[in-house]
Amino acid sequence: MKEPKSITRLELFLEVAKDGGGGEMPAPITRIEMFLAKIAGQNIVTPKPLTRVETFFARIAGEDVEIPSPITRKEMFLAKIAGEDIATPEPITRVELILGEWIEYGITAKSVTNELQPSADDAAATLIKAKSAQKKGVNE
Repeated sequence: MKEPKSITRLELFLEVAKDGGGGEMPAPITRIEMFLAKIAGQNIVTPKPLTRVETFFARIAGEDVEIPSPITRKEMFLAKIAGEDIATPEPITRVELILGEWIEYGITAKSVTNELQPSADDAAATLIKAKSAQKKGVNE
């Protein structure tokens, strides 16, 4: 499947988040962009979701929110990514195509949450590095 070239900001944010934050992402402006930036690995405080779509993105970003039953095609894709056992339709829009790629790549709320939370090894390595820097008199 050929990857689409992003046209809108939403498509750009979806593409960068799909790639784990490996691409160039502008500063988020909208609420959904904030959730996508968090999914892409940016350390960002996200707002409380207000819309149905924001609720799905919040769950994918690791927030503890209850998602509604999907009604629209877009919500069906988002529900699947959020971990719900639901069939998704064939994608017909560019956004649905990108969300379908998220599903193909195995990007789910669980995989995003695991990437956002450091493991015990990461925490130990950070602590050792900080203590070592303190001994040397260096502030990192």
